[in-house]
This record gives sequence, structure tokens and C-alpha cells, in this order.
Amino acid sequence: MSSTSSGTFDNLQSYLLGSPNFVPFVYFFENGTECPNCSIEQLGADLGTFLNSLSVPRVDVVAHSMGGLIVRAY
Repeated sequence: MSSTSSGTFDNLQSYLLGSPNFVPFVYFFENGTECPNCSIEQLGADLGTFLNSLSVPRVDVVAHSMGGLIVRAY
């Protein structure tokens, strides 16, 4: 997991954390660096492990391209 979006999503993190959104926490699942040779199924399982470790009742997941496939695999 990454705590900054600067590598791939430019200023997305600051946009989500600031006005008018005020999202309390933002995490980035960098599938290219998390495990570049893993299958989509493994990345989905890894994402699930992370999400389950948050101990919160609900999360919103925003995905694009390969990220959508990873979320579907989760």
C-alpha cells in the first residue's frame, strides 16, 4: 500500500483529503509495485487482506483499468 498518489495519480490524494471532500483516509494499492508478477487473483486476495485489516464498517474503492479487474477478483 502507498500513502501518496504522486507516483501515479498526481494530486488526487490532496483533492480527496481537502475541501469539499474531506475524505478521512486515502490509500493507494499500487499493483505494479505491490507484486508485479502476481496474478490478478493474488492481487485481489492481497487487496482483501488489506481492506479487512482496516477494521472499519465500510470503504469506497475507486479503480481504473487493471484495478477494476483486481477489485472484481477480490
